Amino acid sequence: MSIVRETLSTNETLIRIIGRFDFNTRADFQSCYSSLTKAGGLLAIDFGETDYIDSSALGMLLLLKEHTDSLKKHVVIRNCNPEVEQILTVSKFDTLFTIES
Repeated sequence: MSIVRETLSTNETLIRIIGRFDFNTRADFQSCYSSLTKAGGLLAIDFGETDYIDSSALGMLLLLKEHTDSLKKHVVIRNCNPEVEQILTVSKFDTLFTIES
């Protein structure tokens, strides 16, 4: 499991979550988004290589949302496998984030 942050352009940042997204990744995930300080732009969370998320991951996404709202950043969740997308949808995260399959 790992979390990688990439700057794609001056207005877009990508965070890739590889493997499990659970309580054990909280520090790495938080450090990826908490250092974002520039207002505006897009933050994309790529779940293309994520095979598992749990309730603590949902909590981390809520903390991310709080941080990005304060910066007026738009967050997009991309490349979810069907199981991850179902968890996000059942949890109503599709009302908080743009989810792109």
